[in-house]
Amino acid sequence: MNRIIKLLFIFINVAAFNSAMAQSNLPPCIDVDNKNWNSCVGSIINSNGDVYFGEFSKGIPNGQGRYEYANGAKYFGEIKFSKRHGKGISIYSDGDSYIGEYKDNNRNGKGTLIYSNGDKYIGEFKDELKHGDGILFYIDGRVPLQGEWKYAKFVRSANVNLQSAANQFQIENQFKYLMNDIAVQKKEPVLEEKKFVAAKIEKKESINEKSELIVNSSNPDSDGVFTIDVLIKAEIASLKINGREEGGRENGKYSIKRVAKIGIDNQYEIEAMDIYGGRYKKTISVTREVVANSAVVYAELNPALVKIQASKDAVAVVIGIANYKNLPRADYANEDALVFYDYAIRGLGIKPENIKLLVDADAGQGEILKAFKTWLPARVKATTDVYVYYSGHGLPSADGQTLYLLPQQADRDLIEDTAVAQSRINAAIQAAKPKSVTIFLDSCYSGAARTGQTLLASARPISLKANTQTFPAEFTVFTASTAEQISSSSNELKHGIFSYYLMRGMEGDADANKDGKITAGEMHTYLSENVAKQASLANRVQNPQLAGDANRVLVGK
Repeated sequence: MNRIIKLLFIFINVAAFNSAMAQSNLPPCIDVDNKNWNSCVGSIINSNGDVYFGEFSKGIPNGQGRYEYANGAKYFGEIKFSKRHGKGISIYSDGDSYIGEYKDNNRNGKGTLIYSNGDKYIGEFKDELKHGDGILFYIDGRVPLQGEWKYAKFVRSANVNLQSAANQFQIENQFKYLMNDIAVQKKEPVLEEKKFVAAKIEKKESINEKSELIVNSSNPDSDGVFTIDVLIKAEIASLKINGREEGGRENGKYSIKRVAKIGIDNQYEIEAMDIYGGRYKKTISVTREVVANSAVVYAELNPALVKIQASKDAVAVVIGIANYKNLPRADYANEDALVFYDYAIRGLGIKPENIKLLVDADAGQGEILKAFKTWLPARVKATTDVYVYYSGHGLPSADGQTLYLLPQQADRDLIEDTAVAQSRINAAIQAAKPKSVTIFLDSCYSGAARTGQTLLASARPISLKANTQTFPAEFTVFTASTAEQISSSSNELKHGIFSYYLMRGMEGDADANKDGKITAGEMHTYLSENVAKQASLANRVQNPQLAGDANRVLVGK
């Protein structure tokens, strides 16, 4: 055991122990050699810098006590032969905290884990991980995730009736440890006094033995973290950085991490005192530059990430029109449809031969009507799920009561003669009598193009109130925006914003509860958050809408 720790033991303040461990009936440990400590209260500093204060048995921490770890974390509670074991409280260096049961140094049993962002899990743990019945509460107000967990993964929804971990053992025990910590900090003997007395006991004739203080610092990384390296060729009793005590070191060597504030000159005053009373001081400056904003890189859509679904009795009509003959271009609408084709196969379980793909010149008025009036009915049975995907221009009638999809050769002066009314598509699908109908529309109802250009000056935004019967009640319909908004495209995403996040969601991002299934409600929640955020980057407002059954499973079984 190094000399510094021995000196700490010799000059331990008994009154501090009595105050700090008022709830303990054990006497203070006053023997220098902690190998003989038994059924007493004492303090040790491990070689790695961890500090223990509490009860001992056979020279080993055992009973009630606290750990102050070198990384800044703390533990208050029951100790069994140097390990956290029993009931206790942990405050972790990352800001998380835990109140509950431990076994062999790991969270095991019932407890409450409060994350640094405010989320809270109450339930069962095994080997540090959420395992068993539990409830995860979200600080942002989302519906709690309640059910069974296996090694930190949520596996099954179920009703859970658990007492708060704060009631699993007496409140006064929790606060006892916290008060102990406060008491020790207030009563801890002054290091200077201990070291001067120690020097006399060691019969050191001179207390002016000096050694050069060497301080180096690294450059801050991208997160602002840097390291202060300190070396003094003497046994150090105290080292402070801007007044914060770092403790003694026998070899006088330190490596301490800090986070520099951005955009300013950060000053750090290093003060040290060796065991002979020699004092050292040095100030360093660390600058963390403001990093220039870089362009956001978005993930490319990748159908290979979609969990392949078993083929089922389903058909799809997929339409994408970017290159209009008489209208402004609908940027990336053709790309939307071409990529969605693969998502329909993998995510929706539709056989390729049951998908009608119409893109640009192939998406004329006649081709679209034939797809719904002749091609689709020939493939639909009572067990068939029908899917419709459309990316392109949409237009309301002048009175705002009818929605039109605009084919590739649509003419704004002859809308009723050259466009396709959504009501005709709805009627054709209903006549085929499928099992279910799901429609995805990446188009506007506002009479504007994706770029904001006006398609028809006299157009009024279409009303989607129930009494207009724009879509039958039994249809599940996703639309890219509200009636008054523009359904935008993005040069960064290379897609319509709605279509991009629809397909990203099908890759698994929309599976909020990670149960392997994506419901219409989960998809709508995912789209609402991400589409609105992406549109705001272009100073636009876009809020996707859902009509129909929110509990219907889109992807998965």
